[in-house]
Amino acid sequence: MFSRIPLARLIFGLLSLGSPSFAEDPSPTNLKRSGSQSVTGYQIEEPAKRTQIAPERFEIALLNSTVKIERWGTGSKGIIFFNHSGPMADMIRASMRDYDPLIEKGYSLFLWDYPSASPFDRVPAAIDSFVGGSTQTVDFSGIARGVVDGIRKKSALQSFLLVGDSLGGGIILWDYNSLKGTPDISFLLISPTEVFMPNVSSLQDLKRTVLVANENADVFLKNPENKNWIEKNKSPATATLSGKGHFILGQNLSHNEFIRLIQLATKQQTQ
Repeated sequence: MFSRIPLARLIFGLLSLGSPSFAEDPSPTNLKRSGSQSVTGYQIEEPAKRTQIAPERFEIALLNSTVKIERWGTGSKGIIFFNHSGPMADMIRASMRDYDPLIEKGYSLFLWDYPSASPFDRVPAAIDSFVGGSTQTVDFSGIARGVVDGIRKKSALQSFLLVGDSLGGGIILWDYNSLKGTPDISFLLISPTEVFMPNVSSLQDLKRTVLVANENADVFLKNPENKNWIEKNKSPATATLSGKGHFILGQNLSHNEFIRLIQLATKQQTQ
């Protein structure tokens, strides 16, 4: 049997002694760039030389924190990434050439790293408790709405696709009902994690949303109500992915598959 901590590390890619945590700044300046490398279990490739200029950088206020935002591209439609617990933003930065087709189609990509303040500081302990049998969840109410409002104010964009993987998918769901009421916002939710999700009975019908998850193979889904909700609402695109279980970009979800899901979700913006 796996012990608690190894299970959380191996499957979820969260905790690794001596490695940067999700709350630390995994920016390119903090990582050596000498060929491909592994950071907390994730493979990050040496970025190819690109002609694109550096991203625009600005800050937004988020609850009791200040968050640094990077905007890649100048398109009139935004894609905001809500990371899993690993160095997801850094992996996207390092593979930005793969995301050029999205930028060329008029999208601006917004990357940010989670702050270390509450409620983000509760993530590692919450995962360990969940693996140990706890059913207590972490409340992220106001995070997704605050990020969208802050980016909208600074960028003047109105149309957004919110992309959340694992932890990020759960964060988006806390504000889903209010965000869904804005017709120019759509969603891509990949393996939202139970410990970071609101009660699904509070969620209204999904609109302009692509949900990708495995209700029966995901060890981070235990509640039958959550499994039934995913089975009812998941996209057929789930079956096209090569990985199984809990989908994590950089582990069992490739950049190519991730981008393909984003392209599918952008089509929901007109529905």
